[in-house]
Amino acid sequence: MAEIVAPIDVQMAAAVARHVELKDVFFSSLTARLSGERIVTSSGVRIVVSPAPQCTFRFVEESRTLEVHVALTAGLISSAEPEGAAPLLQFECEIILIYDFRAATLPPDEPGRNFFQAFANLNGKLNAWPYFREFVQSSSARMGLSPVVVPVFRVPRPAQAPSPEPKPRRRRRPAPTAQ
Repeated sequence: MAEIVAPIDVQMAAAVARHVELKDVFFSSLTARLSGERIVTSSGVRIVVSPAPQCTFRFVEESRTLEVHVALTAGLISSAEPEGAAPLLQFECEIILIYDFRAATLPPDEPGRNFFQAFANLNGKLNAWPYFREFVQSSSARMGLSPVVVPVFRVPRPAQAPSPEPKPRRRRRPAPTAQ
């Protein structure tokens, strides 16, 4: 069964992004787990990355910082196995991103939470992704395996309202030609 991912409000994320600077990035947890036999080659396996990383945030008023926590997982699954099979190799990490918040005022409580969550869901994932990719690649190499390369992050398309019926196009008259 496909997991439904909440749409990301790009305008809300952009409104916060205009007022922050990335100050620090660190891992709060890392796990690389090999289940069973050692994988000698990465041929015949596929990487499956969690489609919906967990993103949370915390705003610290005293320091005017926004903490975004991004939990990411990926696994290597044999190409012969069906979807949902247990991974041969599992990677999990939580990355914490600290942003300086430079706006003069804060948005009101409930709308502010929605803005910060939209920012965490889009920018948090985007900013954490290179660190996650490096963790997976270097960890697999340190385990004596062929390095595993995580695909690039693809920004999801924003949710769009259904478009109204297209208006009939008016034909343009050709411009008069000079004689």
